[in-house]
Amino acid sequence: MDGKRPKIMDERAHCIAVTANLGTLFEQYELLQDIWVNAFVDKIKSVGAQFVALHIQEAGGKNYREDMPLVKGFVEKIRSNEYMLETFTRSFSIVDTDVDSSAFTALGNVYLVHKDLHAHIWDFNASSFVEVTKHSYHDHETELVEKSHFFRRERFPQDYYPQTKWSRKGYCLSRWKLGDKVADFVNVHLFHDACNLSTLDQNPSVFASNRKHALEFVAKHVSSSQETPLPTFYFGDFNFRLAMDQIVKHFTTEGYELVEDVNEKGKKTLTVKQKDGDDVALFMSEKEFLPKNPSVFLEDSGKPFRNFDTETVSLPSGLLEFPVSFEPSYPYAEDLHAPNEFLSKRCPGWCDRILVNSKAMESIKTDENAYDLFGRDVCTGDHKPVQLTFDL
Repeated sequence: MDGKRPKIMDERAHCIAVTANLGTLFEQYELLQDIWVNAFVDKIKSVGAQFVALHIQEAGGKNYREDMPLVKGFVEKIRSNEYMLETFTRSFSIVDTDVDSSAFTALGNVYLVHKDLHAHIWDFNASSFVEVTKHSYHDHETELVEKSHFFRRERFPQDYYPQTKWSRKGYCLSRWKLGDKVADFVNVHLFHDACNLSTLDQNPSVFASNRKHALEFVAKHVSSSQETPLPTFYFGDFNFRLAMDQIVKHFTTEGYELVEDVNEKGKKTLTVKQKDGDDVALFMSEKEFLPKNPSVFLEDSGKPFRNFDTETVSLPSGLLEFPVSFEPSYPYAEDLHAPNEFLSKRCPGWCDRILVNSKAMESIKTDENAYDLFGRDVCTGDHKPVQLTFDL
């Protein structure tokens, strides 16, 4: 596809939804910004999208107080790319940069509108649509409070994640009318696994239960904002992880055993090792996950491990997902020369997802390669961006 599409009247809009946790990108901004933007633009061009919905998590990275000013420049770099500037003549960006707020989420919703597409964003206060006629960027420094009626955003209550003193996880909802079709787009960032070993205490783990509770919270709030059911797309870093007890069993093959030990710091470790030899199939500690051959998670696009990807079994009622046929999206090495190697801190998994409600599943058209990740051959930080292309 050459990226050119006919003008839109009342026909379907060709859309792409992209979710990207960019925390580590902002930590190595000068090194990674151009690589990431080029991969993103190449994807937009290849699918010929007319509406681009980019949901960012961890805007500003871990050092968000120092690096948050980089976010506006990053969005501008995307928007001012030669192809993007010519093709997408309007945009609407919402970024939570209020680092001192008790409701801070570090979420960014960036929407780009093709020059031939009629697009309107919902004003939740006025209960009406407003046409998007120009490029606009809204954060804490640029009238975000005044523009807050164009979105609904909330950080999860602290008791949803009692394993930590503070969390910036939450969601941000916006509603769009593309041509004559209306849909909701929800940026979601759920809780991570704080400890590898704790995930073995029960199945589902306490962290998976926290995520389930939070996602139910989001789905309920989004649904309650709709007078009638709308096609709804939930995409973000759901932090879904593989069932660790099943992963350990997978590596504990015949002739191997699971050995519990304590390291020099007095912390518990687990090792899957050969009973009558020195071979180690897997080593785990609180923040280490070291299989003998990490690349097994990439073989056949991760298919042998998808049976352990069980958190989607208990999604809130009405939420669905297209079949996953791509490799894990996390945690990749932040190394320009090793874009397909994993970090040793966590078990690889499909953290970055795109879910839809039944109304969306009924309303959209996709092809067999619609749900995928991209940036396979370049370093995009510790997360690979995930996309869904569809006609609405």
